[in-house]
Amino acid sequence: MNTSQLNNALFDESGYLSDKVHQMNLESFIEAFCHGRDQPSNTRNAYEPAIKKLFEWARELGVTSLVIGGSFVTNKPDPGDLDVLVLVPKGVEPKKLPSNVSAPRAVIDAQSLSEAESELVQAFIQLIGTDKRGVGRGVVQIKLHTSMKSYEKKEVDSALFNVALLSYVFRSRIRTAPEKKLVIPIHGIRSEAIWLSKFTLLASTSGWSVAPFMYGFENGLILADEAKKKAAVQELRMWIEEVRSQFDGSISIVAHSFGTYLVGRYLKEAGDISSNFAGVVLAGSILCTDYPWDGILDNFTVAAVLNTRSENDQWVNMIPKNAPTWLPRDPLMGRAAVDGFTTKHARLIERTSNLLDHNNMFSADVILDVWLPFLNVAHLEQVKATEIAEAAIASTTGGFGKF
Repeated sequence: MNTSQLNNALFDESGYLSDKVHQMNLESFIEAFCHGRDQPSNTRNAYEPAIKKLFEWARELGVTSLVIGGSFVTNKPDPGDLDVLVLVPKGVEPKKLPSNVSAPRAVIDAQSLSEAESELVQAFIQLIGTDKRGVGRGVVQIKLHTSMKSYEKKEVDSALFNVALLSYVFRSRIRTAPEKKLVIPIHGIRSEAIWLSKFTLLASTSGWSVAPFMYGFENGLILADEAKKKAAVQELRMWIEEVRSQFDGSISIVAHSFGTYLVGRYLKEAGDISSNFAGVVLAGSILCTDYPWDGILDNFTVAAVLNTRSENDQWVNMIPKNAPTWLPRDPLMGRAAVDGFTTKHARLIERTSNLLDHNNMFSADVILDVWLPFLNVAHLEQVKATEIAEAAIASTTGGFGKF
């Protein structure tokens, strides 16, 4: 069965596979059901790592076949879970699915059975191959070796079907806890930061915890007041420390105007004591264009940076390119919101729209379509980098116990 056959021929008008056991290998199953079709959401993509872990666990256990049914093998865009029968050969004890066979947003319902109980296996195939209305639908068998038995759907005794139905209530259900990700929004000066209310609503309903950093109303004089700037950076440091003490997931930042200066100065001055961040979004940034993002990104102090630019940023355009000698100069301040950064890095992204200005960039389309998708990608980048780093440390030290 190839992907084009699956997409064009095998689903009936109800969106089901034809009512039989379809044979596929792991690769074709993932291609067809995880990312082989245009999907309006990424629900199916989220199952790919869990399915691969399931397959590896099954191979180590000596499993003969995985039989998958339910909504996952229909054309439903957002299946609620993956129903799987784990079939082991005679003489091998069926085992429950371990909790580490999982992935974010993936829910797996697993039932382990011995092939020696052939009639009961058939009852379970009927169970996961029948919808709530009693209508039969197709299931998929993935053999762990081509020599394994091919199953067919057969009529089963109603008593056995009821046994399967009752047993399935006590199946193993593996659900990964929601991803732990938090964002700290930071406001600018001369502002009551009303945008934080909208941002908090949109971010929290998109799966993010939100912990705003509020340093209070400040006028433009703070830009020339070194003592106040230093104190505000220290306040940010204390807030990050407080957030980290209460939250053990990845942390990102969305900063506006003077907030971008506070983040930039914190990252530059904190050195090795800096907390690591997944994503940093800059809006109306007053950082200098030659800010040294390369070192910060290379060592993964920050996984990725997004600079939201606009030539129509009225306030940043007032910052002179060459400040007069009499004006107190801060080398970290500049016109990044208008001119962008001179540093080029694969994980430093700049998005430009002249529909935006310094104050109107907090609309839902920017937050939902640009900032939050970027932060999701940055979160995954940090998770991946952390896993690689931990694996490297474990391989060279024999594990964290000797680190």
